[in-house]
Parts: sequence; structure tokens; C-alpha cells
Amino acid sequence: MNAVPPISCLEFRRRILVDPRDRDPALSAHRRDCPGCRSEAERIERLEAALHEACKVPVPEGLSARILLRQSLREEGRPRARRQRWLQVYALAASVLLVAGILGGGYYLQQSREAPVEHMVAATVGERMAEIMRVAAGTEADDQVVRNMFREIGAQLVGDLGPVAYCEVTRLQGRKAGMLVFRGARGPVTVVYLMGEQVPRREPIRHDGLEGVIWPEGKGSVAVLGPAGESLAPYEERLRRAVRWY
Repeated sequence: MNAVPPISCLEFRRRILVDPRDRDPALSAHRRDCPGCRSEAERIERLEAALHEACKVPVPEGLSARILLRQSLREEGRPRARRQRWLQVYALAASVLLVAGILGGGYYLQQSREAPVEHMVAATVGERMAEIMRVAAGTEADDQVVRNMFREIGAQLVGDLGPVAYCEVTRLQGRKAGMLVFRGARGPVTVVYLMGEQVPRREPIRHDGLEGVIWPEGKGSVAVLGPAGESLAPYEERLRRAVRWY
């Protein structure tokens, strides 16, 4: 019988938010073994049941027909030229919005492509830190989960990293990335390995209260970030000693 691969608390909670009725064996096993996630799943199930009941509002018979009839009568009461004029205005407005959306989307995508990798990584870590540490508080990632994460991002854990509060495989700007969180002296220390996106050289990172460093490694880039004043050298040394990058 094949063993069910363990999953992290964050992955469990994300998946049950998408589909509270998902009966994947990995979800069932995590729910059985993690009291905190089991309580969260039960809360979400109660909320979904309440929403389901709230949506059971009886619709009066013939309502849709009455709405369509009223709308047709209103249209017939308007002068034809006026209706055509308003149709032209709506068409012009829609065209303007479409062009603006295309230009704005193109500008946003161009800006995203031009954003330095280190800024993108730091911004992502800053945005997600509260969520990650809330889920990881008081827990440690299972060793096999950590090993599986490294395997999935094209690396191998060959030594001891020390206690890992949280880990996951995620995506940053469409690229696969591995994320580790340690508990530092001043706050969470986050390690991100971004596959297929290699910085040219070692660079310092400073972003919104975070400080760290990023360097090329394997076929991607490794970033280590923590609160200002946190000593990050020990974490970098652990990674160099315990991880083999391919």
C-alpha cells in the first residue's frame, strides 16, 4: 500500500478554501493529524453550509418573464433615434475601456518583466509573511515534506538545516519557487529558491523592513531575507552545507 505524502498546513488550508469537500487522501490524513487545521476545516464547512442555506431563497413564479416584459415595454416607449444615440455612446465607451485595458495591461506586464528579481522576491515575501507565520506558528515542517520540496525544485537535501517552521513549493511571476521559513532571533527568516531566473551576481536586498542577500545558485537564484538586524550568515551557511543544487 502506497504511503500518503504529507502536506503542509498552508497547502491544506488553501485547498480546503478552494473546495471544502475535497476528499483527497493527503488532505484527510493531514486533517486527522493536525488539530488546528481540523478546526479550521470544520469552521469553513460550517460557513459553506450557512451560505448554502442563505442562497435557498424562493423565487416568485413568473419573475423572469415579468422583468423581460417590463424591459421591452420601456424600450418601446423610447424614441428610436435616442436609443440609437445611446447605443453609439455605449459602443464608444466600451471601445475606450477596451483600449485602456489593453494598454494598461501591457504596461503592467512590461513593468513586471523589468522589475529586478530581488525586488520581486522581497515584495512577495513581505506580502505573505503574516500569512505564513500565522499558519506556521508553533509548528515545524515534517522532514519528509522539506525533502520533497527540495526534490521538486531540482535540489537535494544532504545535511541538517535545523528546525524549519514552514516550507512550500509556489510560483513567483509564473516560475516555480521553493520557500522555507525559519524562526530567527528577531523574526521569521525566509529562504526562496527561484528556478530558471538567475541573478548575474551576489546582491544585497533591502525592502520595507526586510534585509537580505540573493545569489546565483544551480539553475536559479537563492534569496535569504529577514528583519533588519537579523544575522543571516548562519542560515546561508546551513544552505551551502546542507543543500546540493543542480
